[in-house]
Amino acid sequence: MPLFVCFFWSLLIATDLIRNGLRRHRIYLFVFFVAATVLYLGHAVFFSRSLEWLPMSDWLYSTCNLAVYPLWYLYVSSFTQRHFTKGEQFIILLPTMIGCAAVGVQYMIMSPDDTAMFVEQYLYNNISNMPSEAGNIQARIHNACKVTFGLQLIPILYFGYRKIKKFNQQVNSIYADTENKVVPAAMHYLLILFLVTSVMSFIVNALGRYRFEDSLPLLAFPSVIFTLLLFFIGYISYFQTFTIDDIKSDELEADDFIEKSTNSSELRERIEQVMITEKLYLQPNLKLHDLVRYVQSNRNYVYNAINKEMGISFNEYVNRLRIEHAIRLMQQHADMPLAEVAEKSGFTSIASFYRNFKQFTGKSPKEYSGGGKKTD
Repeated sequence: MPLFVCFFWSLLIATDLIRNGLRRHRIYLFVFFVAATVLYLGHAVFFSRSLEWLPMSDWLYSTCNLAVYPLWYLYVSSFTQRHFTKGEQFIILLPTMIGCAAVGVQYMIMSPDDTAMFVEQYLYNNISNMPSEAGNIQARIHNACKVTFGLQLIPILYFGYRKIKKFNQQVNSIYADTENKVVPAAMHYLLILFLVTSVMSFIVNALGRYRFEDSLPLLAFPSVIFTLLLFFIGYISYFQTFTIDDIKSDELEADDFIEKSTNSSELRERIEQVMITEKLYLQPNLKLHDLVRYVQSNRNYVYNAINKEMGISFNEYVNRLRIEHAIRLMQQHADMPLAEVAEKSGFTSIASFYRNFKQFTGKSPKEYSGGGKKTD
C-alpha cells in the first residue's frame, strides 16, 4: 500500500515537472517520493524472500532509509528558505552518502557465501555475530545505519517544522489573502503523526523486519498508517505551489517604489489614512507592496510600522478592518447574502471570510447575525 501511494505521487509530480518546468522544490519532492517508493520496494523484496535480489535491494533500502528524512527536509528548505546553498545540501545528505557507499562497497567485497550467510543470519534472524569477518563488518555497518536513522529523525522534523512556521509568518506579514500561500495547519498535525510513525519505524528497524515476516496483522497496522500519512503529505505538498521565490519577487517589486523620508509616527498616520480613510483594505489580494506604493515609503519601514509598532501582522491588520467593515454591512443591510458581504469586504473567498470572522469575533457570521443570513 505505501509502495503504490509513493509511486502514484512520483508519477504525478514527474508529470507536473514535465509540463510546468523544473522547479527546485518540485524536484526535491519528486526525489523524496522516488526514494520512498524504492524503500517500500525493498520491503516487498524482503518479505517475498527474493534472495537473488536481496543484496541489491538491501543496499537500495539502506540508502533510501537514510535518505527519506533528509530529502523531506531539503524539500521544505527549498520552498521556505531564502538562502539555500549546495554546501548545506551536501552536509544534510552526507550521512546518506556515507551509508550508501559503506553498504555497497562491503557487499562488493563479500564472497557469495558470505553474502548468503549475512542475508540469512542478519537480515532474517537479526544475528550480528557472523562466521566471517566480512559479514561482521556488514552487520556493524547496518547497525550504524539504524542508529543514524534514529539520530537524524527528531532534529530534521523539528527544524523542518520551524522552517514551515517561519515561512507562514512571512506570508502573513506580506499578504492580506493567504489562501494557497501558507502551508496548511493540517501539515502540522501530519508532522506529529510523521514523528510517531517514524519512531515506530525506528523500533521495527531495531527489532528486525524478520519479526514481522509471518504476521499479517503486525504488518497491516503500520502499513495502513504510513499509507494514509504519505498520501496526505503528498496531497498537501503537491498543491503547495507558493514558495519563497514568490515572496522575494513581490519584495523586489516593493523595493522599486520611491522612498519618502519620514519618521515612524508620520508613517503610521499615513498608513492609517490610506487603509482606513481611503479603505485600501477592500482591495482583494492586497499585498504589502501595494501599501508601500500608496504611502511612498520603504518596504522595511512599512513592515516595521505594522508588525513591530502595531504588534500585528499585515494579514491580521487588513482582515481585522475587513471584518469590521463586514459587520457594518450586516448591520446596515440585514438581507444581504453573506457571499456578497464577503466580496464587498475585500475577501477573495467565503471560506476566508468565515475563518477570519470566527477568529476576530469568536462567532461565525451566521451566529453573529442571529442565524438568519443566507450564504448566497
